[in-house]
Order: sequence, then C-alpha cells, then structure tokens
Amino acid sequence: MAGAARLLVVHDGEGDGNSLVEQLRALRYEVDVADGVGPACFMLRRTDYTTVIADLPAADSGALAVLRAASRSHPAARVILTLPAVASAAEPALPELSRAAYRCLRQPVGLEDELLPVVREAIADHRSEFERPIHGFRPRVRTSKAPVEETVDGVIRAMQLALEFHDHSAERRPRRVVAMASEIARACGISDEDVDMEDIYYAAALSDIGKIGVPSTVLAKQQLLNEADWAELRRHPEHAWRILREIPQLRGAADLLFAAHEQWDGQGYPRGLAQERIPAGSRVVSLAVAWDAMTSARAHRRAMSHEEARLEIVAASGTLFDPTVVAAFERVVDTWNPELSTIAHAA
Repeated sequence: MAGAARLLVVHDGEGDGNSLVEQLRALRYEVDVADGVGPACFMLRRTDYTTVIADLPAADSGALAVLRAASRSHPAARVILTLPAVASAAEPALPELSRAAYRCLRQPVGLEDELLPVVREAIADHRSEFERPIHGFRPRVRTSKAPVEETVDGVIRAMQLALEFHDHSAERRPRRVVAMASEIARACGISDEDVDMEDIYYAAALSDIGKIGVPSTVLAKQQLLNEADWAELRRHPEHAWRILREIPQLRGAADLLFAAHEQWDGQGYPRGLAQERIPAGSRVVSLAVAWDAMTSARAHRRAMSHEEARLEIVAASGTLFDPTVVAAFERVVDTWNPELSTIAHAA
C-alpha cells in the first residue's frame, strides 16, 4: 500500500535531507529529491506526486513558487513546508503559505515524532479524499438509501468549500476530525450501525460550518481578538444549528454542534451546559476538534506532537472534557495510526 505513494523532497541545497529520504524509502515510498526551487517546479510539471515535503530557508517567494507549482500541476498533492524557527526577515508570504499548505512546520521538527506522522497523515488524507468515494468513508448506516446519502455527502462537501471561500485562514482537514471522532465514539461503545455514529460523523465533518456566519474580518484577524470579536465568534454554534436544521438528515448533527463548545464544568458556550446535560456526541466531537487543532500547525505556532496534545487533553479532563470521553481518547491515541484509521473506514 505505502509503495504506491510518490513523494518529492525539496531542500535549498544547504540542508541535509538524507535522513528523511532514507526513512521514507525504508517505508517503501517512492521518493524523488529536488535541490532547490527551480528543479522542484520542473519536476512537479513532469511527475504526479502524492505529497511534497519542502525544507526551505524562509517563507518567501521560493516557498510560494513550490506551493503554486504543486497546485497548478497536481491540485490533489499535499504540500508540507518546514520553515526556520525564527524568521530572518519579514514573511509577507506566510499567510498564503499557512492557508494553502497541508502543514507549515517550524524548525526544529522531529523526524520520528513529528514529520513522519504528518507525512503519513498527508498520504492517508490524499487517498481517502481522492481515491475513495466520500459516501464510503462514513459508517454504513441506512444503506438502502444510498442516493440520499450521496446527496447529503455532496451537500457537506459544498458547505466545506463555501467555508473555505469565506474563511481563508481556516485549514480544512475535516477527515482527521471525522477519523478521530469515530474512533473515540467506538471506544465509548457506539457502534457503526447506531444512528448516533452518523450524527457524530456529520457533526465532525462540519465542525466549523457555523463560522460562515462570522465576519471574515474577525476570522482573518492577526492580532488578539477584542470582546466584540469574541462575541461574534461565539455565535458560530448557533449559526451551525440554524444552517444544518434546514436539512432533515443533518438535524442530529445540528444539535451536536450547537453544544460542541460547552464544557464539562459548565463554563462553555452558548448555554453554559454542564456534564450529562451536554449531548454525548457533542462531548466526543469537542475533544476530536480540540485534538486536531492542537496537532495542526498555525501561522503563529507549531503543531503539538501527539504526546503533547494527549497530555494537554488529559490535564483538561473534568474541566473542559468529559472524563469518560478522555479515557476513551487515551485508549485510541495509544495506538493511533491515521493512515490505517482512515483507510479502514473507507472500505
């Protein structure tokens, strides 16, 4: 399976990418190497790559050139950028890089515990989105209504695209959230045939959809949000509920998302629900979204390792998160392999 993926490793000619290349080839991936931006752009025009890993000296026009060449030639390719820990100059290209790349990682990047897991996730994400029909990914419920399911899945994808157009800074990786939420739900005893699993799937896939109702000026803001900004942002669960309630098959997901920002200790929003008053599916989705946010890079911070994120979530057990859901998460994350998880549920 892994041998079918073809990867391009790009470096600036000064760094040593040999360790990464050797590790990837040991994992039976086909790996090409480009010494610099020019050769990388040339190779991207000639070869179809699953994933591009670019280790570049700055978030500058060179990094943009690689990203745009990949986008033009292979829109499905996942591009992972590793950039210096401290910028030597202004980085005007960073917002576009952060928005369009699969991941932007700041050095130092651990090969075994950070970069290789991201590469596996990128390959799995590529396979699941472009080599499998989307309706096959989710749990097999109500199989007698496949045309309806396909229609709903098309609506979900259209909503995700609409959100991308509205929120340019948002990273659209809903399949990671869906995969983690599904695994946590199973660990909590929810079966694939249970209608609750379908609601969790839909809610995870559309976890940010309410942000369509938040002004883009708030979503794109680089400085700290003020009270008025936070008031706008905290309305997104209500927006999600109002949007999804219009589609009968998504009403269960609407209810879950309305409560997905509540906290176990009652300090969340919009209604200040606590403990068992929060729907079980909302508690699952909330944790999966938090895990994805922690382990995803942002313009202002690096991605946490899986272990760092695990410790953060465990520390919030009983305050932010349901202790039972946290315990289920720990059982899942101990053996978490996003490539295997995604492919297993796509069958």
